[in-house]
Amino acid sequence: MAIIKQYLIIFSCLFIGELISYGFNLTVPGNVLGMVILTIALVSGIIKLEAVEKAADQLIKNLTMFFIPLTVGVMAYKDMLMENLLPIIVSTIVSLFLVLIVTGHVAQALAKKKGKTQKEDKE
Repeated sequence: MAIIKQYLIIFSCLFIGELISYGFNLTVPGNVLGMVILTIALVSGIIKLEAVEKAADQLIKNLTMFFIPLTVGVMAYKDMLMENLLPIIVSTIVSLFLVLIVTGHVAQALAKKKGKTQKEDKE
């Protein structure tokens, strides 16, 4: 019975996110808003981690099953994907390198900031 309550908490956050997205006609998907709501509730302590941990672990263990419909959908559009293969590959590679570059710069900036705060703490 406890795991049902945990699923109820998770899906309630998702439902609230869907209501907000639909009610305010936002371009952000409701499931994303729901996860943001759940994250804020967890970080702020409104929801304790123990209140959703088992259900979340179960969802993560079975995550691959959620990709089956996506894979079937991609296979349905195989011809269209093959026609646009070059732009898809180029955009994927360019976005990969952009993410790597931005992540590297952010990591370096945070490392410098952390180094400065550690030096200030020592003094």
